[in-house]
Amino acid sequence: MDSLLKSCIVIEDEPLSRQLLVHYANHVENLVVTAQFGDVAEALTYLQQNKVDVVLLDSVEIPFVPQSKWMQILDLHSNVIVVSAYPRKMLNLTHRSVKGMLEKPFSYHDFKTLITQIMN
Repeated sequence: MDSLLKSCIVIEDEPLSRQLLVHYANHVENLVVTAQFGDVAEALTYLQQNKVDVVLLDSVEIPFVPQSKWMQILDLHSNVIVVSAYPRKMLNLTHRSVKGMLEKPFSYHDFKTLITQIMN
């Protein structure tokens, strides 16, 4: 991968939301989506084997996923953006890896602004 490019993965259980996140990410200069997941277990396996610059992570709404699994993701990578329609049910935003939060629905402008801040 080009040294200027930053890798990104999307972890989102809702197919349409996942598609939108991938679409937005693919329109940010120097950001490339390398994988997308609707399943947290698959994402964890991928993250344990691959370096990722930015993780777009749906909040605690994926069914049957204990918070300990989310914490594993947060512990593996340093640039996590939590995406949620339920801000009151968000993950612990004080975790050192969480660099920002996007509350659904959000605009492309808000998305790009946050991604750009993290990438610089």
